[in-house]
Amino acid sequence: MSSAKPVGQTRDIQELFAGKVFEVPDYQRAFSWEQDPQLEDFWNDIKEAMQTRTEHYWGTVTLRSTGKCIECEKAGTPFKVFEIVDGQQRITTIYLFLLALSRKKPVIMNAFIRSEDIYRLKLGGLNDVFLKALVDGKDPQPDIKTNRLLKKAFGFFIDQLEAYIKQPSDVIALYQYLQLSTFSLEFTVPDETLAVKAFQSLNDRGKPLTLLDKTKSFFMFHSLRYLSNSLAPLINSVLGSIFMNYDIIRGIGEKEEIDYINSRAFSEDEVLRFFYHYFASYAISKYNLISYYDVDETADDVFKRF
Repeated sequence: MSSAKPVGQTRDIQELFAGKVFEVPDYQRAFSWEQDPQLEDFWNDIKEAMQTRTEHYWGTVTLRSTGKCIECEKAGTPFKVFEIVDGQQRITTIYLFLLALSRKKPVIMNAFIRSEDIYRLKLGGLNDVFLKALVDGKDPQPDIKTNRLLKKAFGFFIDQLEAYIKQPSDVIALYQYLQLSTFSLEFTVPDETLAVKAFQSLNDRGKPLTLLDKTKSFFMFHSLRYLSNSLAPLINSVLGSIFMNYDIIRGIGEKEEIDYINSRAFSEDEVLRFFYHYFASYAISKYNLISYYDVDETADDVFKRF
């Protein structure tokens, strides 16, 4: 058992990104922040802090060093790879904001977004290719909701910066403010088991974990602790498929204006309840998980029991 404790350091935005490639591990959910309220709060917080000439706190970020390094092919600059244990929605949003600002100030691209051939943020499988296309200046068409949210977030920041920036000095002032007056509290955890356990205990600001998120991290933690992580590929495959298909179904529901799919009755949490009620007989007989079937079982009940 590792005796090392997480270490916290105050980082300005350059220190937070310096020499790092961020990776979102497979046990975390895809990008999910929306314009109202998360993105609007994000942008309004920055504007208010600039107007009042006060520092801006991005929040707490928890990372785990993977021990891997990536080198730029041309410059040979090494980047250390860090998994984002907590704060991936926030870091992704900061990244999208800086990407939008790089359209006004190109130096930001190499400093924070893509250093030659190295993309400084690697998202999970549902988002990674789409995000790279945005970074490369393409106009990718989102196929699932989480990628639509990525594109909308980027578009939101483009629009807000267009309205905010009236002259070149506004760009300089905003960039200087980001560099000198914004900071995070960065924690690093020493090993993967602690990282997954920490993820179970932490929530992103403004977007609580769903029961499906907690279920996946619960499985990953027990695979790590008791089974030498042998089930991780299966857990990632099965839960990744669930998240992807849920996203696709929600996208169809929005497009076709299907009230039931768009309602809270079809939330991620309710996926667990659907599993219980549709497959309880099979699950009980094969795995003996519970001794009886309860027609009134809720999503919370299912999570607690299983």
